[in-house]
Amino acid sequence: MADFHVSKHPSALDDPANDGTNATTEAWLTINYGIQQISAGDTLLVHVGEYAEEITWYGLSGRPSGTSFAIAVTVRNFGTDIVTVKPPSSKTRCFDFFNSVSYVIIDGLILDADDVSRECIKMTGDDVDHIRIINCELKNVSFAAGLLMNSSNLVFGHEILNTHIHDIGRVAIPLAFHNHGIYNKGQQVLIDGCHIEGIEGVGIHSYEDEPPHKNLVHDNIYSGNEIHDTGRGDGGSGILIASGDNNIVRNNLVYNCHGGILVRWFNVNDTKVSNNTVIRNNKVTISFPARQGIWLQNASGTTRDTLVKNNIAYDNDAGDFLDQATGTVYTFKLETNPQVVSLTFGSEDFHLTVNSTDAIDKGTTLAEVTDDFDGNPRPSGLEYDIGAFEFTGAGGSAPVVAAPVTKDVIIDTPTVIFVNVSDMDDDMAFATAIVNNGTGSVTAGGATVT
Repeated sequence: MADFHVSKHPSALDDPANDGTNATTEAWLTINYGIQQISAGDTLLVHVGEYAEEITWYGLSGRPSGTSFAIAVTVRNFGTDIVTVKPPSSKTRCFDFFNSVSYVIIDGLILDADDVSRECIKMTGDDVDHIRIINCELKNVSFAAGLLMNSSNLVFGHEILNTHIHDIGRVAIPLAFHNHGIYNKGQQVLIDGCHIEGIEGVGIHSYEDEPPHKNLVHDNIYSGNEIHDTGRGDGGSGILIASGDNNIVRNNLVYNCHGGILVRWFNVNDTKVSNNTVIRNNKVTISFPARQGIWLQNASGTTRDTLVKNNIAYDNDAGDFLDQATGTVYTFKLETNPQVVSLTFGSEDFHLTVNSTDAIDKGTTLAEVTDDFDGNPRPSGLEYDIGAFEFTGAGGSAPVVAAPVTKDVIIDTPTVIFVNVSDMDDDMAFATAIVNNGTGSVTAGGATVT
């Protein structure tokens, strides 16, 4: 388990004369060469610069695999160095994982597909599983998805974390169904904390259209993502669950897309749509039919038993919620103004405020949701809040309950008294009490008189 270096230093060479152990005297010149020299547990540190190469990670061609995420093969930027992988036009994509690759981590790289014809990242072939993309940027794809996951073994275990994906499908093509931010065709994938914007098709597309795999895109989690400005060319939604069982969509922000969250197509069963904030979708004008904030639809198969709970769906032009499915449970919802910090175009902030009384403590406990978009534990109050955020005091001050104020009053005979006492907020608290031959007691407005 060692660190090795790739750099643009004049001494860098793709040659056995350099062992990769020193950035200035022994570094390798290309990422492709570097990954052929390392093994499970090693880290390839890539130093500042633009690397004009397509990274071909073919397991059957001797590229390494890890044995777990703790003993992975890692490629990451050195320190805070800005590292861009931008292949020339003669290449196809930035990263290509193919056949028998497991437990690889790509961390902190910018993948620029501006000059190539396909995806930033493609994961295909037999036994390609447990690839983690974290803290990366994927951009400038013309005619394909930003990231495509498609493998015949189907059990992926991939993780796409804290990654910015934008400008996908930059060349407008009518019905550009594959120009998605992320196109997932497998199982047990976690997409968490990503920012997905400027997408020709769907932000996150979860679907396999080839028999016999239509029902096998399952047990995926799409959580804590900010998705906006999708569907610019083909009416794509922010998130589309189009086949498979037991997929979870939670704590996402979906806004300014052609449609919000769509669950439909080939036998989609037991989907959980939980604690999302879906606002102001379908504001773009294209030829595709209007799509709602949250839309459940029986299309080519049957959409069954979807649980839709604790969601904010507001100001979506085609309607906030439409259920055309079977066995849907839709509860603990908010479809009126949630009184968030800002709904202004370009400066949206969907945190709850003290005025978000229809959302605060109005949700229900959900096993699949233990925190909010920011990572705050749920609940922060008495009950779960509705939407992607728990109210923690940001965006306004919670009401202050004044400490009780006491006052002694001695009366010799039964008397009706009127008591006027200021509480700690300087609001006047009024009370009436009957005091019998001694000391009586009354509490009003947070003030106690004795």
